[in-house]
Amino acid sequence: MDLIRGTYKNRITLLSKTDKYELSSTARFDHVRRLFQDPLGDKVRLHIESETPLDLRDKSDKPISHRRT
Repeated sequence: MDLIRGTYKNRITLLSKTDKYELSSTARFDHVRRLFQDPLGDKVRLHIESETPLDLRDKSDKPISHRRT
């Protein structure tokens, strides 16, 4: 299992004998890490994604903004 800490979202890759699952989460990286590392231990590899220049980012990589009321 790979956990990749990104600037705006974290990526989670799970490999099984027959399948590959790719997920993402905007939750705090520490929370996501504990969720998987506590039960799986050393099967989890941690990575930090390098900063992507603004002009190369996909629209899905932009921060989520919420309107304040």
